Amino acid sequence: MAASTLASTPVPANQTDNFDTFTIVVNDTQPIWVTCEQAAGTAKSHCGAGMVFAVNCGADGAPNSFTNFKNSALAIGQQLQSAASSSAAPSASATDSAVVSGTVTIPPAPTESVVTATVTVESSTWTTIYSSYPGSPAATPVSLTGATHKVIVGSANGSLTFDPPSLSAAPRDVVTFEFHQKNHTVTQSTFDAPCVAKAEGFNSGFMAVADNATDFPTWSITINDTAPVWAYCAQHKPDGSSHCGAGMVFAVNPVDTSARNFTAFKSLAQAFNGTNSTGATGTGSGSSGSGSSGNDSGA
Repeated sequence: MAASTLASTPVPANQTDNFDTFTIVVNDTQPIWVTCEQAAGTAKSHCGAGMVFAVNCGADGAPNSFTNFKNSALAIGQQLQSAASSSAAPSASATDSAVVSGTVTIPPAPTESVVTATVTVESSTWTTIYSSYPGSPAATPVSLTGATHKVIVGSANGSLTFDPPSLSAAPRDVVTFEFHQKNHTVTQSTFDAPCVAKAEGFNSGFMAVADNATDFPTWSITINDTAPVWAYCAQHKPDGSSHCGAGMVFAVNPVDTSARNFTAFKSLAQAFNGTNSTGATGTGSGSSGSGSSGNDSGA
């Protein structure tokens, strides 16, 4: 039987009905082996965590039993995790040295460790693999549906702010951004380059809101773990200066006790003045979530 692949099908954490379905037709009694290809080939592989399925497999004890199939997947998962841990084990200079960019010193990035944990929330139990960020709580959901956090982007008086500028959220929580007057974005970045869009990171796109508006567009992201998430507004003023360079940045789960805390992130954005270390202006790319977007005028 030729191999077939179903494209990744995202499902919001708070969805309770109308789930997507996919159907296969079984034509004979030969075994059919199925895996989840999410994060394939990495330490976070769903297949490597045992997310496999079979039709017409052999009985336990047979070479082609489901137990043997799953154990093979788990063994591969352990190999991937071991390889990731080995390659991530840094020398002292890699973790203890700050990066100097021009006159700005960037605190060193901490070393994350890959954790496999069995999670029980309410009546559900599952195995999860995640990168544990030093100082962050365990990536365990508080509930199956998650909480919703509201963030106001911009304001009627023209302030360049996210309100609140940072927050703590558990896995499965949803952060909903409500866009107010002017024209802003919420664009994911990294600590080292606060005003430069992260490759394959989220991006709301520009959300233009009229000065007399009373209804405000929203856009949401779902939190998957407790590692810090960094973001900024990619808008520029008519004079060319950026909102990010003025300090319009945001974070989820920053570690206050770390040198890479929210205050340091905002200071870095202002020090770079809306650019990366080479002076290239950051722009948004890639998006996920929900909400309508406008153009980039009306800064």
